[in-house]
Amino acid sequence: MALAFHPDLQIDGFDTKKITAKSDIGINPLDFDSLDEEGGGLPIQIFNVIERLKVTYPSIGDIQEANLIEILEEAYKRKGIRR
Repeated sequence: MALAFHPDLQIDGFDTKKITAKSDIGINPLDFDSLDEEGGGLPIQIFNVIERLKVTYPSIGDIQEANLIEILEEAYKRKGIRR
């Protein structure tokens, strides 16, 4: 799979799917594959979400990162997702 946000990317052998607000394809940056403890469980999933945010918002500092960890832990907890 290759994700591109510009329509000019063409790769031989790949099908193209357009992702829009009305398409049946979506990307949820808070979703994850596994809570497997061997893979790090919830703490690694939260780390991955924050790392993705830091790529988009490089000015995120230590205080904001600590707050994001608490916010994400609480959000997942409210949905019944625990360590």
